[in-house]
Amino acid sequence: MHILMILEGEYKDDIRVRREAEGLVSKGHSVHVVCSRGSQSQQHESLNSVQITRIGTDSKLTWYLSKGVYLTTWYDPIWLRELHNLLHDDDYDFIYFHDVHHAKLAIRLAKWHNLRTIADLHEIYSFAVDVWQEDYSYKQKLKPGIFLRPAWRFRRMEEYVVTYTDGLVTVSEEILDYYLNKYNKRDLPAKVVRNVPDLDRLDNMPVEPLGYEDEFIISYIGGFSPQKGLEIPIKAMSLIKEKIPQVKLVLVGDGQDEYVQSLHQTALKEGVVDTVEFVGWVDFERVASFYNVSDLTIVPFVDDPESQRALPNKLFQSMAFETPVLSSNLMTMKRILNETEAGITFEHSPESFAETVVRLYNEPSQRCLMGKNGRRAVEQKYNIKKEIDNITQLFDCIEPN
Repeated sequence: MHILMILEGEYKDDIRVRREAEGLVSKGHSVHVVCSRGSQSQQHESLNSVQITRIGTDSKLTWYLSKGVYLTTWYDPIWLRELHNLLHDDDYDFIYFHDVHHAKLAIRLAKWHNLRTIADLHEIYSFAVDVWQEDYSYKQKLKPGIFLRPAWRFRRMEEYVVTYTDGLVTVSEEILDYYLNKYNKRDLPAKVVRNVPDLDRLDNMPVEPLGYEDEFIISYIGGFSPQKGLEIPIKAMSLIKEKIPQVKLVLVGDGQDEYVQSLHQTALKEGVVDTVEFVGWVDFERVASFYNVSDLTIVPFVDDPESQRALPNKLFQSMAFETPVLSSNLMTMKRILNETEAGITFEHSPESFAETVVRLYNEPSQRCLMGKNGRRAVEQKYNIKKEIDNITQLFDCIEPN
């Protein structure tokens, strides 16, 4: 199969998309990724046999005009021109697009060029937008990119995607059930492709000494946003420190400046500045070092409709590194942890978080067993080599035009 894959962001930064593209290449398919071009990015590149074309413009006026059209119509004129030229110059079998940003454009181009489409929806965007916009100030809500894209527009776009795409991929069974039931498309060819790791890559990462040998390390590794619920573990640290004096919460990642500053303020207000370390963003190749020193990894997402169905990469990544997982009591993650016995959940409060951490601290053999269970589950089931088979099976279900 010759596949044109469409992605809104930068390809190199999206671990899920990279794993899928490289996994499809390993199965003998040809993959050409089209993504956004930053100011320092090459327009054309080949990475691990995946062809990459980046779309953008150096003209600020053209960029603003293009974004204005996109915000009101979901069609970006620059992307429309470049993608149309690519499809005209080469023969593709499928357009495989990620999320809803360029979904309308992808489906329209597929009709023009008589191609099939597969939509890979990483989350339920309309739910996520509801959560994100709750924390915006009135000034932020008036920005065109936010004001012109309320949650109801994302809901309409999700309905459009599920109605008109030829195949659907989601990251969890719960998200897939939501889309198929919500829009009455139970007959749509669909597969779950989870956010699971490439074990070969993780196992070959270097491990550097970080100097936490005498401390009990609770770590969070990933992006920072209100949906991630990082206030809860920060507020719990004073309670935990009473029972575990050598405890440290290590937060590896970054996010919007305002939110990160609010987390610093929470640590200051709670009197736990010396117990909470903000590492900042690190290159992906360094994450093995942080998992190596972690006694627990946490996924403290808030309880909302999107998070209830979320299945983040960090869950399986922790399991791959034999680190026990402590997650919020959310539907999908709880199902995975119960199935694999790789961790446990807590109710979303500082008191419950603290109580659960202290209990696990006092049960080192249980933590060790959880780590081994997680690693075994990733080796046997939750790895990208297994998940790529689901995509190839979906291709087999859909006849190319």
